[in-house]
Amino acid sequence: MNDSAASPTTACTIELLGPTEAAALTGEILLSYRTAFSASNWETNERGIKAFETDIFPRHLKREGFAMTAARNDAGDLVGFCY
Repeated sequence: MNDSAASPTTACTIELLGPTEAAALTGEILLSYRTAFSASNWETNERGIKAFETDIFPRHLKREGFAMTAARNDAGDLVGFCY
């Protein structure tokens, strides 16, 4: 593997978000999830993606102590998240 292939080509800003801030980004988060899992080798089917959109993520937002990190590129676009 070429080391340059594994290195990011742009800097990202990482934000720590609570449930209110994460909920405000729901559209971006769901689009990111759908894009990643429908175009990957994860073999996540439409049913699994819909479950994340309509049940899993909304339910997780309500968990006590929920926190998320969001990565944005230089243009301010959401390019990744984890919680």
